[in-house]
Amino acid sequence: MKGDLWDSGKVGSDDSVLVPYKGQPLESGMSAFWRVQVWDQAGAASPWSETAHWSMGLLHADDWKGKWIGLDETGVYKNPRSPFQSLKMARWIWSADDPGQQTVTRWFKSTVSIPAGRVVRHAGFVLGADSSFELKINGKYVGRGGSVVMPEVIDAAAALQPARMPSK
Repeated sequence: MKGDLWDSGKVGSDDSVLVPYKGQPLESGMSAFWRVQVWDQAGAASPWSETAHWSMGLLHADDWKGKWIGLDETGVYKNPRSPFQSLKMARWIWSADDPGQQTVTRWFKSTVSIPAGRVVRHAGFVLGADSSFELKINGKYVGRGGSVVMPEVIDAAAALQPARMPSK
């Protein structure tokens, strides 16, 4: 199978790490998909891997179109327009771990309602934790991470479904 951006072909084992990209030009913000296939010492090919996805960053200064939309405030939980206000309705479930332990498991739960007939194309969850986290939507695993310094951005659009239309 040939890729539409680039197919490296079979690369010998001495050269199979950090292979320079020699494909079609990449553009700011473009999405790219990739798969890999490997061969064993007898020359037998493995099945293709599952398809994975990555997105290009912004390559040129004029590609940046965003504007600062944040609110500079000292009391982020006090201002009614603060994004932290959405956490007020979250249901926090604290574990009953031994009070002498330093590690405590915490669960955070919230409800997102999507109107019937709406299509979710992108739903970015930005999550960070000082040890680790796991994101599940309707009980289905969506992603994980574990850094408060560099939060994970997880696209959960495929896991979010609009409300079901009532039967007539």
